[in-house]
Amino acid sequence: MSQRFPTLLALFALFTATLAPTHAQDTAFVYQGELRRSGAPADGPYDFTVGLFLSETGGNAVDLISLDDIAVDRGRFALTLDFTDVPFQSGPTWLEIRVRSGSETGSYTALSPRQRVAPVPYSITSLGVAENAIDANAIDDQQVQRRVIGSCPPGSTLIGIQANGELDCEPLPLSVSIALDEVGLDHDKTSIAVRPDGRPVISYYDSVNQDLKLYDCLDTACITGLARTLDSNGDVGRGSSVAIHDDGTPIVSYYDATNTNFKVFACADAGCTQGTSATPFPSLLADGRETAIAIRGNGLPIIAYVGASSDLGIFTCDNRSCSGLFPGTANLFSSGSVSDLDIAIRADGRTLISYMNPDVMVWLCNSSDCADGSAKLIDNQQFSPAGPIRDQTAIAFDNLGFPVIAYGASASGAAVFRCSNLFCNDGSSLPLDTSEISASDVDLAFSPEGVRLISHADNSNDNLQLLACAASGCGLTLSGRTYTRQTIAGTVIPVRTSIAVRPDGSPVISFIDRMRNRLMIHSCGSPSCGN
Repeated sequence: MSQRFPTLLALFALFTATLAPTHAQDTAFVYQGELRRSGAPADGPYDFTVGLFLSETGGNAVDLISLDDIAVDRGRFALTLDFTDVPFQSGPTWLEIRVRSGSETGSYTALSPRQRVAPVPYSITSLGVAENAIDANAIDDQQVQRRVIGSCPPGSTLIGIQANGELDCEPLPLSVSIALDEVGLDHDKTSIAVRPDGRPVISYYDSVNQDLKLYDCLDTACITGLARTLDSNGDVGRGSSVAIHDDGTPIVSYYDATNTNFKVFACADAGCTQGTSATPFPSLLADGRETAIAIRGNGLPIIAYVGASSDLGIFTCDNRSCSGLFPGTANLFSSGSVSDLDIAIRADGRTLISYMNPDVMVWLCNSSDCADGSAKLIDNQQFSPAGPIRDQTAIAFDNLGFPVIAYGASASGAAVFRCSNLFCNDGSSLPLDTSEISASDVDLAFSPEGVRLISHADNSNDNLQLLACAASGCGLTLSGRTYTRQTIAGTVIPVRTSIAVRPDGSPVISFIDRMRNRLMIHSCGSPSCGN
């Protein structure tokens, strides 16, 4: 039977080494990785052999460990390794991993390349120290390395050890797609944001249970995390949007279909282990599934929503959690067929909202409380001659503070509009499609260096793509534009993409894989998402 194990992805190891009172030491460490078979995450029991080599290629194994029927869950696995017979010396060593299905008895498939062993196991060297011979107060950090404390979190690698024993870790420079949760057949909006420590959170709708959920990533790459149900009171959670307070606490706006209103869930901590759900304006009615939330400079939220007559609604909150009796002010503008909202706060504190009506529009608030404002036409079906533009919009600000709007048409692709001034009185459009690509489900963000990052679905080839270009490069013509386009997730049919940027400039993208009805995240290993 033929097998295909193209590679081992998102490889990392967690090493532990503890000094016993006399001679015995724990020489075992845990190796974690992701296994793909024929391009898809492997599942079920697998047999592994792990050889320890003294060279990156060639040579013979100096020790070999066989592990049978190891559980692989959605591609992820963990191997406990102990090369007791071959103590770690000063020279480099590599691991060669071979694998076969647990139900087979034939040959193993080697996964390449070999993986170099990180420095921590080499600390397993000191033997024979008498019990209580040295206490912590007697250690001079300039002369003796203190005991290593803890381990690097999943998705990161060790780059150094401080004199006090603390570890210096950094994210692995690898890009990886990870399935997070089942969402059912109704593929609603996802919204991703990054906390100050670089860990993402994602709000989304669980159509199986009709609940609002939040995925709390426990590391910056979201290798590990928890799906939390925030609100299960009726049919709630469509059109959700998440924003982050300065202290890392998330707040989520979303649609309550049971009571035809929008709601807010204010998390009590950064992991959203607790929180409160509120309907800010009980007598207010909403008629759409769309919301968008942002945090103003004063730390208070502002929410865009679709009103009862499909008009644009804006709610400015008077307190941090947008809770209590009438905790803010509601205003309705631009009556019509409003949909596909996004929101951003300009440096001067004014709010801008992109939306469809059915043309592509931007609402510019005249003040920080958005008591009034004006609508600007961005595109009146320039790229959709066969019918109305209908797809999600996104808005962000470039390094000059000028608004940039991304949008798409389900039939004829997507485009980006860059305003030529703060008030978006003029600008230029760039279609994202080519003869090989039909783009939709667009979102955009900017890196700290001003690199424009655009995520979108490629409907022609059923994959997720990222377009990265300099702030001045995306406004060029089709024949002269300068950008890099990466296919970052294949063998998926992505919808509802949302993008955010971590403090190191590398993007993370959430989306729904509508082929498997799963919430997914793609964690990029570099600012351009190239490995």
